[in-house]
Amino acid sequence: MKRNTGAGFTLVELIVVIAILGILAGIAIPVYSNYIKKANKAADEQLLAAVNTAAAAAVMDTMQTDMAKMSDNALSCSFVKDVPGITVSCGSNADVADVFTNKYFKGNENAAFKYFDSIVFRDGVFQGSDQDGSTASYTFHGVDITVSQESLEALQSSVFGTMTATELTGSVSQVTDIAAGLLATGHGSSYLANEGFQSFVSDTLGITDGVSSLTPEQQANALVLYAANQSAGRNGQSFVQAFSDGTAAQHILSNDPQYMAEAAAGYALLMGFAYSDAGENYMVGDKTVKEYFLDQSRSLQHASDIMTMFQTIDTATLADGATPIVEGQTGLMGFMTTSGAATLDGYLGALDMLNSGVATGNTDAINSVLAEGFASSDVIDLLNQVLSQNP
Repeated sequence: MKRNTGAGFTLVELIVVIAILGILAGIAIPVYSNYIKKANKAADEQLLAAVNTAAAAAVMDTMQTDMAKMSDNALSCSFVKDVPGITVSCGSNADVADVFTNKYFKGNENAAFKYFDSIVFRDGVFQGSDQDGSTASYTFHGVDITVSQESLEALQSSVFGTMTATELTGSVSQVTDIAAGLLATGHGSSYLANEGFQSFVSDTLGITDGVSSLTPEQQANALVLYAANQSAGRNGQSFVQAFSDGTAAQHILSNDPQYMAEAAAGYALLMGFAYSDAGENYMVGDKTVKEYFLDQSRSLQHASDIMTMFQTIDTATLADGATPIVEGQTGLMGFMTTSGAATLDGYLGALDMLNSGVATGNTDAINSVLAEGFASSDVIDLLNQVLSQNP
């Protein structure tokens, strides 16, 4: 039989060629993917500018208000990534959404964001989140809310991630009691009259009749939501620094409503210390820090009470046989040095989720939180969704 002596490839040569192609693909595919991402980001930034222009016109048209002066999360932008259809809303004000879609953004029905995963309203404009797919969605009162994966992981990996949903919501309810106490004092009228708080209630929460139309309990819950709104964009380290240098204490004791965020963060910091392992290793009198924190939390009424508790816990002594967190520092200061920023990042992750829920303009959800507070079955169900996920 005559052998085929024509030119061809041996098996070894084919393997070498495939290997070379694999190497080239390994280099080219990431480069091409990066090029696509950059192109999509540039296109999304142009689209976002168009959304801001149309939204500003719609707000001025329907509310006679400068969008740049509106509070954070007063507006929300809804979309599904890679799917045509972008809407802008303002709480329960249906006119803004209608005018945006049918007048100022008309002709852009097929526009779609391909890079941004979420859009938030902050500092008077819509801003895109480029977490590149790192978001998580949860259902709250029948509406999907989106939270960045960064915020989710910060919450789950902090001491708060080890607590039950009931413990978390119960602690937040204590902050509501503090807000109620503040409103009941002589400073209450200044809180209710604060322009930022009033704008938040009308623009973000959609309470068109204003703060005065709310019951005292609803006003207290709204003030906690306002504190969460004020915390947007901050990180745990900024709060730790404010408590370390005394700035936060001055702000809290001033009873100025714009510093409600510091009061809530201070409570979260103490709660984080109490529920950490160190909370069992330091003593206030004959009680552990955790026992003292739980006892005192039941009677908190004013922002100044947080600072009193802060100062007392800072004098806690190390239990016999326990190891200090940081040699030469008090337990609280050692906790702030080593874990304070991460703890408050977890707390801010929870607030990010809360802000996202409010920003959806879901009237049922907002009314539920205002009427029932933060220990309702709806909020507990939401937290259980989050805490049941692996970080």
